[in-house]
Amino acid sequence: GEALLAFVHRLLSELGLAGTDLDALVCGVGPGSYTGVRVALGLAQGFARAWGRPLLGLTGTEALARRAPEQTDPPLPVLVALEAGLGQVARLWYRPGFAVRAEDHALLTADELGAEGAGSAGPFVAVGHGLPWHRPPDWKRCRLYRPGEEATAQDLLALVTGPRLEAAPSPQDVAPLYLRPAVVPRG
Repeated sequence: GEALLAFVHRLLSELGLAGTDLDALVCGVGPGSYTGVRVALGLAQGFARAWGRPLLGLTGTEALARRAPEQTDPPLPVLVALEAGLGQVARLWYRPGFAVRAEDHALLTADELGAEGAGSAGPFVAVGHGLPWHRPPDWKRCRLYRPGEEATAQDLLALVTGPRLEAAPSPQDVAPLYLRPAVVPRG
């Protein structure tokens, strides 16, 4: 937390900006490590409230998914798979032109992901660092396969639009995207 505070202060200083000069703040809300998402979101919420700026909580899956259809003509549905640990991937099926909701995400095993790709009713694009490095042979409808891709800050910023800013919730209402139930210690 201390390193992040110093980094934000240094970045704004180098740019000659104050927090109140920003139009909005953007924070990745998952899927990701529980602690990392909580620390980043807590810090972003604090800055947004202190500076009186809107906060948009965006997912890396949506950012990566929205970049992929631009690579095909016409834009195709996108299967995003991000490594989630414990032998699972965080999966999002994205349909161009539709909003992404938390319930569009799922945690799957490699076998379950393979079955979804093999069972696709139409052509699709597959992206993300949760994909196997070689396209499964039964993914016959997969037109573009990009394993290893990750969302960048630029991808998140591309999701910031006027309507999204206008609809931004209060910073304290921005919530992380958790796909795995919390682990409660025993005893």
